[in-house]
Amino acid sequence: RMGPAPPDEEKVREDCEGNGGDQARIGREKIQENYSRGMYQFVNLGLLGLTFSLSQSVMSGHLTIAPLIADRQGFKSLSTLPVAAVDLGALTAAGLIGWIMQVYGRRAGFIIGEIVGIIGSGVCMASLYFEKFTVMVIGGYILGFWCASSYYVRFVASELVDDNLKGRAVAWVMVGSSVCASIGPVMATQTEKMLSVDFMGFYFLASIFASFSIVLALGVRLGSQLYSPISQETDESDDIEGKRDSIGKNSYDDGALKNVVGKEEKSRPSLVQCSSSYNEEAKLEAPLLGSATSATSAENGSDLSRSLPREGADTPIGNSRNASLFDLLKRRPVQLAVFSASNAMFTMMLIMSATTLAMHRQFGYGLTTVSTVIQLHVSAMFIPCLFTGEILAGLGKVNTMTCGCGFLALSVLFGFLGNKLFHFYGCLITLGFGWNFLFIGGTRFLVSQFKSQKQSSRIEGINEMFVQGFGAAGALLSGVLVAVSWHAVLWCAVPLISLNTCFLVVYSVVRCRNGNQSQGDS
Repeated sequence: RMGPAPPDEEKVREDCEGNGGDQARIGREKIQENYSRGMYQFVNLGLLGLTFSLSQSVMSGHLTIAPLIADRQGFKSLSTLPVAAVDLGALTAAGLIGWIMQVYGRRAGFIIGEIVGIIGSGVCMASLYFEKFTVMVIGGYILGFWCASSYYVRFVASELVDDNLKGRAVAWVMVGSSVCASIGPVMATQTEKMLSVDFMGFYFLASIFASFSIVLALGVRLGSQLYSPISQETDESDDIEGKRDSIGKNSYDDGALKNVVGKEEKSRPSLVQCSSSYNEEAKLEAPLLGSATSATSAENGSDLSRSLPREGADTPIGNSRNASLFDLLKRRPVQLAVFSASNAMFTMMLIMSATTLAMHRQFGYGLTTVSTVIQLHVSAMFIPCLFTGEILAGLGKVNTMTCGCGFLALSVLFGFLGNKLFHFYGCLITLGFGWNFLFIGGTRFLVSQFKSQKQSSRIEGINEMFVQGFGAAGALLSGVLVAVSWHAVLWCAVPLISLNTCFLVVYSVVRCRNGNQSQGDS
């Protein structure tokens, strides 16, 4: 027969299956990798949320009954001192816990805080047995170490996920507290007669909660970067960033650039490598250092440093060996984030600590009613986390923080309107909303300012010190002011809320005027 020979159908089928089979296999592996990564993050975020919930249930319960215990023992003007002691302990522990996490890993910081929480619960039990107010204050101070370590879960949650999900991750972790933490006030009042001494049963349960939190911390798996010392890794990262800066300034050739890129890829921690979307982001950033940038620079005669991101008011700070702590703190966005989170804690502790005494002592409400109001307040603090991530993505971090100041102002307004149960409900619920928007917005705004894990860890400790310090001041002032009147407490909250709102508005106006729409506040 004339013409080409008929093709071998079986051979053609094998060739097609060979080429298509490789693509299908790669696709299946990609899907499996994304699924495993998603489940990996979901489980660990759940464990982090439960850890935070257990600690906050104890703190909210302690805040409810500690002023009543002091009042019964005759220390009326110092009734909120055991509550303030928690924040003072957290203030003392904030920098220490941050250092422990940086040197020995995140897990070590959590476990140490939880062990100290067990000790603090035992000290509070001893204070009730011997009826020693001073020992109760010491027990509250020790509990503050557990409180300080638990608040680091929001930073861990933001490090676990990709940049576009950091705000939602913080919200998802903290929303778990709306269930467990809201039962803290009810648990504190309902366990009043659990043991032979009033309220001792609550602190016995608190020790059990702290013990279980240790088990959760041992079960969390977040990668070697988060649960191992980070100092060596960040030092390598600093070296790479320094070479990046020098290349940008001196315009080395393609070979030098590719050499740095190769070293940078090898130095990335395992947590980053396990995130495919982060790798996609790395691909977008690669032209800054890869051959594409070099080619563009060669064609246009431009220096590579023009392609590097400019560190403006909102630009996240990269790794720099020369960046001191003072250099980090003097940036306006960092100052605004720290002040906003601190003000949120101050206002919340000021009003919430005084609510128990004002309702029970001044206006004659029963403990059940008081615990219900506090329970709704704690729920309002964390339930908005279900949609805070979407609000952060839609409005931006600064606008969300401004909304938080608006809710705080509305809370004060409810308090001034009257002393009916409805007014207390409105005051404490809007206070919870305001704390949520301002605190989480400030946390996310602070995290967005840093790319270096070393810098982020350093500033986290300073932020926690300010937050807990302001919280301690609010709790301590509330006891003194509520002895004067309920309105004195509310007037004390007005200046900082007004000042915070002005700072946020001025910052937004300056940004819009300068046309600086950067990723730091997107």
